[in-house]
Amino acid sequence: MIVGQTYVRKYVQDPLNVSLPKDEDYELEEALVAVAAFASANTPSSQLNFSTLKGEVDEKGVPQVSRVDYEYAPRIGGPLNITMPDYEARDVTKQSCQPSTSSDLKMNVFKFCTAGVDGPARKILSGDYPTTDETIQRYYRARRQNELDEMPLSEISSLAHSILAETGRSSDAQAQVADGTTTVSFSVVGGPDQLGVFPSRGKASCCGGEHLPIDQQLLPPKFIRAGLSYDGTENGSPVNAVRISFDWNELYDPDEPIHQVFIGDYFRNVIVRLDGNYFVNNRFDNVTFHFEGGECFMPSGNQLGPNCKMARSPFGWAGNAETPR
Repeated sequence: MIVGQTYVRKYVQDPLNVSLPKDEDYELEEALVAVAAFASANTPSSQLNFSTLKGEVDEKGVPQVSRVDYEYAPRIGGPLNITMPDYEARDVTKQSCQPSTSSDLKMNVFKFCTAGVDGPARKILSGDYPTTDETIQRYYRARRQNELDEMPLSEISSLAHSILAETGRSSDAQAQVADGTTTVSFSVVGGPDQLGVFPSRGKASCCGGEHLPIDQQLLPPKFIRAGLSYDGTENGSPVNAVRISFDWNELYDPDEPIHQVFIGDYFRNVIVRLDGNYFVNNRFDNVTFHFEGGECFMPSGNQLGPNCKMARSPFGWAGNAETPR
């Protein structure tokens, strides 16, 4: 079997979950699973959670906003019976958007939803953040006088800029990383404001396009294989699988490269191509690795059993495989 970089369309599905979310949720969940698989084992679970806001305009031209939380929910499974990364998506719009009602989440009155580094934003929008910023003070007065629904869009835009500025100055925007005996502090919020304004009538503007990068490098989608056994067969067999990416003819260009991510899988008596692949916590017995100098990720958490070898490559080397460092 040659396992390598593939050029197929993909469809992402949790094989153990019959309630399928929307297509855009699949792609994001796949990306999060890949990130969690590559994260350090010491990474707190709370740092692997993710939340996202989605805005749209309904058929009547009324803006709507929703929030989806992706909670890190690792599961034990696969032929190696180990813990593998996974996520559970939950629509928390009614719990997170304020003020909210059980039946109407349309933005035809003043409401707000927050996500990400949103501590200062939630305090400001709730009227509970000490600041001398004039725009925020005007918002506080309108809030006390129950006049938020009458705020012009230009004033709401100014409020968003002020919230971003306060967030950048807050301790919430700082993170620390330990490197041996040294602790490094850095900001996770900064750069020019990227603000989208989408009026129900008139011209929309988004994100400060002049500040966005011109040259974009799109990372290939990750094709997840978590919990399969490749035991002398070309196609892996699910063994208490946690997550598998499937082909889907509607979503992706057939010429778009897709990198495969193997998590907690078992390989025996097969040929494994390293180029274009990522291997996390797998087991290899009596396999032949092919490598041609391309992109590959295989940290030390992978287990190499007996009779593993590297086939001759264009670089002219061959020999027994060793545990990667």
